[in-house]
Amino acid sequence: MGNLAAAGFGALASLVVVAIGAWLQAQRERRHWLRDQKLRGAVDYVTSTRYLLNQYRKVGELGMNEDDRREWRNRMQSARSTLSLLCGARTVTLANDVARAL
Repeated sequence: MGNLAAAGFGALASLVVVAIGAWLQAQRERRHWLRDQKLRGAVDYVTSTRYLLNQYRKVGELGMNEDDRREWRNRMQSARSTLSLLCGARTVTLANDVARAL
């Protein structure tokens, strides 16, 4: 009877340890995913903003290709939406300020 109780306790302890390990792994993967999504959004935002600014400096607003400018603004807006969903208020405010200024 004692051996059966010890085996049951050992099995239960193993299940608890496995459950805790799975939960910790899920949390770690979520943090990595969130970091990667924030980074992708930031890179897309900076890339599109930089392109628009460089084109504006080079040829002026009237010299820019309208379709090209619309495409890059759409990319910038999409990246800005990603930042709005995933980042803090300060980052969102700064991204909105840059978009308004551009």
